[in-house]
Amino acid sequence: MREVPITDNPPSQLWNFIRLDQYKKPPEPAAQAVRGRFSKFVEQIHRKPVKEEPFKLEQHLRSAPSRLKDKAAPEPDWTECATSLNSSLDEWLQNRQSETLLRVFLKVPYSGLTQALVIWAKQSNFRIIEAPVPEQLIHGKGYDVSGQIDNSGNLLVIPCLERFFLRHFNGLSMIRQLIDSVLSCSCPCLIGCDSWAWAYLSKALGVDRLFPVPFVLEAFDQEKLQQWFCRLACGAGGDRLVFRQSNNGNYVLHLKAEHQQEESADHASPTESSNFLIHLAAYSRGIAGIAWDIWRYSLRYGPDEERTDLETDSLFKQTIWVDPWSQLTLPAVSDGVTHDELLVLHCLMIHGELDARLLANLLPMSDSDVMQAIMYLRSKGLIYQNKNRWYATAIGYPAVRRFLSNEGYLVDSI
Repeated sequence: MREVPITDNPPSQLWNFIRLDQYKKPPEPAAQAVRGRFSKFVEQIHRKPVKEEPFKLEQHLRSAPSRLKDKAAPEPDWTECATSLNSSLDEWLQNRQSETLLRVFLKVPYSGLTQALVIWAKQSNFRIIEAPVPEQLIHGKGYDVSGQIDNSGNLLVIPCLERFFLRHFNGLSMIRQLIDSVLSCSCPCLIGCDSWAWAYLSKALGVDRLFPVPFVLEAFDQEKLQQWFCRLACGAGGDRLVFRQSNNGNYVLHLKAEHQQEESADHASPTESSNFLIHLAAYSRGIAGIAWDIWRYSLRYGPDEERTDLETDSLFKQTIWVDPWSQLTLPAVSDGVTHDELLVLHCLMIHGELDARLLANLLPMSDSDVMQAIMYLRSKGLIYQNKNRWYATAIGYPAVRRFLSNEGYLVDSI
């Protein structure tokens, strides 16, 4: 039976799904690409010799408080992504005579696809295969893999294939059983797998040859970020917020014409657009959740602009200032990072989330060495803790991925 491709989505839709071999991350701005190819000396030669006078004095700006950020950039709701997933899979679900009963999605960290897969499966009442706990993976018992897969003909959903293995000498037996069961069953199966875990499993087990070409979310470029951020702000009641760059007053998000006219007296060319979103799209690699986290981090407000109760005054508009991209201070991995710290980072990237005890079991390091590495990485803003588990931060992800890749570590393909 022929494989039915995922149907094309309307141009206005944000959440488009494409094959992995069609994926392209947003291009770097020309100046940024030049800096990546030449030395710091060349960078300094091309840097403007005179610093621009800031449009809004930086010493008067402060990081926007949470209540204001929640209006300007509220927590994403991944339901829309799940709805697009449903539309994209409709033809595949209807055609049970296709060449493959498997559909695989790669989930880039912070892309929201994990949440969307679970939302979609629950809304459709499909059976979700829950993952075993780490202790079951290490000891290889207490979880019946074959009992999870049946031949009833009903669709099965494995949203987190990455949770069926550990990078441990006993940590691959269960995922081997799962893969064998999935490949031999006669019911359709939708699999979600973290992009870093997919890279590791492709090396260790050849899953890229066993499974069909995965699908991924299309990268968020400048236009998609513009559209998404505006939707988020409007949906949270922040439709009367005005987003402008603090050093020149240029608009970062496109505004309605009447808003621009009202602000025209503040600056010679207020309707000019900032290039902030172009840089953001490239730096975040087009990953929605990472771009969103950096966007929130960049938002500022002045001491005379503390008003946030927009609902009480239909004419009131509040300016949110955005740091220029060149002045944004983001987490970085320094050249002085130790081998142990890189091992911890790489292990977290492959597994997504681990507690300190499990990290020590998976790495050739003592408990104290693991904790020392963890404390250093947390101090640099590269990892954070939630419910005793450690994760790579969204805002630090681009720097971590770039550094690990430069050091020759296995990284994902997105």
